[in-house]
This record gives sequence, structure tokens and C-alpha cells, in this order.
Amino acid sequence: MPLKELTPDSLEELRSSKAAVVEAWAVWCQPCKLISPIVEELAKDYSDRGVVFYRFNAEDYPDLLSELGILSIPTVLFMKDGREVARTVGLASKKALEGYLSKILEE
Repeated sequence: MPLKELTPDSLEELRSSKAAVVEAWAVWCQPCKLISPIVEELAKDYSDRGVVFYRFNAEDYPDLLSELGILSIPTVLFMKDGREVARTVGLASKKALEGYLSKILEE
């Protein structure tokens, strides 16, 4: 399942998701270019586990940055039942991101 584009209109959908991951990025951001393929790989790996993956370009949706409390990019948010349970800021390894994913998949 590909990553969904997060927009102000889909924010309510995000908040109603049981488990979700949000990636904030920008075209000019070098660490974003490194973490995006990792997030895409995780989206494929976890597509059958009920996790919905979103991403948005920080330059296209600056209001989402403030709505989600994002101050730096790349930021990856991990949400469970509409609430943030963890976040990473900057480049993170696949293993680190999987650790956060396990938090939102715990029952």
C-alpha cells in the first residue's frame, strides 16, 4: 500500500486511524531524501498489519506543521487511536522506526 498524501482535508481520517505513521518532508531536505525510502519500505512491510502511512511536503502544507507540532524535518510521527505516541526528528534507521511501530501495534 503506497503512502497516502496527508492534507488538511485528510487530517480527520488520520485521527480516526487505529495505527498511523506520518512523515513530514521537503524536497530540499537531504535527510528527508534518506529517510523517505525507509518509510516507503516500512509501508510495504506493514501494509497487512493495519498501519496507515501518510506523508506531506512541509512547504505545501505549513499549517499541518503547526497542527501536528512539527518544528523540524524530517519528522516521523507514530499515532495510535488518533493520538501521537512517539516521534523521530532527523534521520533514523529502519530498526529504530520499527521499534516505534511496535509501540503503535501493541494491544
